[in-house]
Amino acid sequence: MRNGVRSEVLTLTDLVHQDMAALLSVWLGAKNGRVIPARSDFFPEDFAPMMGRIVLFDVERDPLDFVCRLYGSNIRSIYNRDMTGHSLREFEPADYRDALWQDYVEVAQAAEPRLHRIVMYRNFQELHYDRLLLPLGSDGESPDMILAASVYLENLAPVFEEI
Repeated sequence: MRNGVRSEVLTLTDLVHQDMAALLSVWLGAKNGRVIPARSDFFPEDFAPMMGRIVLFDVERDPLDFVCRLYGSNIRSIYNRDMTGHSLREFEPADYRDALWQDYVEVAQAAEPRLHRIVMYRNFQELHYDRLLLPLGSDGESPDMILAASVYLENLAPVFEEI
């Protein structure tokens, strides 16, 4: 494939990145018997090892949208722009945005964490990164935020240089 993006669902037991596993453990511990934890259940130091690799989205309903509240510095340097305050609908390239959109909708509806391997094809080159999506909800049941933590398996900057 010359250009394209696909998102592969992995099981949470496939999580091999130590920092991501620690973040999932903190998330699971913060549930306290609820379906999902709230953002207020966390302290900034809970995210410290992943801080530059985190994106936090507000989940808006009617119509459904995901608006970036926090855009990690490591991700910003790869994507070559700051998407804070922007909708996921504004992400580029379009095939990347569409793959992300489906993953975020799934997490917003299921209220369950998901681990994905994002596979990007650009100019006959295959690049990967793993992304953990963690739903957060102030009521403990319905996601009003989604925390995304990413670990890059290769340098993705060339993918986003063309947009």
